Amino acid sequence: MSIEDSDLERWMREQIFPRGRFTYRGKPIGDRNVILPTEKNDRKERPIARGVLDYFPDAIAEVARVSLIGNQQHNPGETMHWTREKSTDHADCIARHLIERGKIDTDGLQHTAKIAWRALAMLQEEIERFPLSFQCPVSAPEPEPTNREFYSYFPPRRVCSTTDHQELMALGCDPVVSFNIACGTTHPVKGSNPDDKWIYLAGPMRGLAEFNFPAFDAIRDQWVRWGFTVISPADIDRAGGIGDVNDPKPFVYRDLFALLLVASRKGSIVMLPEWEKSMGATAEFFLARWLGLRIRDAETGNLLRYCDVNYLRVLEVLSKSLPGDV
Repeated sequence: MSIEDSDLERWMREQIFPRGRFTYRGKPIGDRNVILPTEKNDRKERPIARGVLDYFPDAIAEVARVSLIGNQQHNPGETMHWTREKSTDHADCIARHLIERGKIDTDGLQHTAKIAWRALAMLQEEIERFPLSFQCPVSAPEPEPTNREFYSYFPPRRVCSTTDHQELMALGCDPVVSFNIACGTTHPVKGSNPDDKWIYLAGPMRGLAEFNFPAFDAIRDQWVRWGFTVISPADIDRAGGIGDVNDPKPFVYRDLFALLLVASRKGSIVMLPEWEKSMGATAEFFLARWLGLRIRDAETGNLLRYCDVNYLRVLEVLSKSLPGDV
């Protein structure tokens, strides 16, 4: 799936670049909150001088010359800057210059240098569209009026794993939704996690005080202490905000892909107390069974047995009238 340019621009403007300086196709999309990592380990994984400048000094100097000549061509008399909207077909340009590699272009620049420039431009824009984990701002932009009260007591989550984000997109999930689900995923502090220790939390939310977030948070923290990676709908809501609670389609879409990710890890769905009273949690229960996930009790961690489920309450929930029913 893909998102329209207008959706991409809005998402980048509101969630990734909330305070305006850069442009995308001629429109301001904001000033990135974080350019380089601040965490010690992230910094050490990016040896810019030893890993780039020392490796490719001549190539970098030539790429800088491409930037200068390009600015003189496209922005004569102006301070050097990247006018992105004037050339967006980086992949096609790379292919054209690749055919002429080893030769000099009509402006005196090497075609290979232009390949390098275009590759850097394409990589830069991809990272801005799908940020690396350290580039997800800790503070979110001002929420929409309908979400103002929600955000006042549940601060947004803006940090995610790039790997989780990319795996969700590989499953076919929309990039924006993938980003929100990845932000709603909490990993154990130490070490990598085996696939079978991934879980998704399911339980009642709508109509409960504070959307039942405190209960979701408590269960999330408990399972993380037990060494599990936890995807919590409450944290996904923190990342993307709560829209129209009467329109289930966005919730169905995102929760489907969250469960697909857990299923790909051979994980489990964890049912919070009173889940049988929730239409959404009930639907997730049956979808999890269909996907072959193990179903566990949130408080004990035990597998749910047939006799543990109040099927009469489940049937009561499923029989409720929904919008659109005749």
